[in-house]
Amino acid sequence: QFFSIFAFATCGGYSGSVSYLVSCNGNPNITVTVPFGYPFRLNQAVFTPPTAELCNKTGPGEVHLVGDFSSSAQFFVTVAVFAFLYSMAALAVYLGYLHLYR
Repeated sequence: QFFSIFAFATCGGYSGSVSYLVSCNGNPNITVTVPFGYPFRLNQAVFTPPTAELCNKTGPGEVHLVGDFSSSAQFFVTVAVFAFLYSMAALAVYLGYLHLYR
């Protein structure tokens, strides 16, 4: 039961970000941060880098991150949900048939 609760909590509520520096000739470095979260479909995280204002407006409009890690994250959460449901069912059966154990 504890495994399933912690597995769902750590994967389902996690969010992170990716940062990188953008620099052009003669302009200061600018940090671009792209947030992402569960279910970790990074290819759907769309952002617009500030290169349109820098670099003489030669930057791309919208950029996508690379990668789709949703299958492993969803598998982990599914196993956690099944473990939680199994532990609840085992507890209900144990309490329901407690008179047979005594």
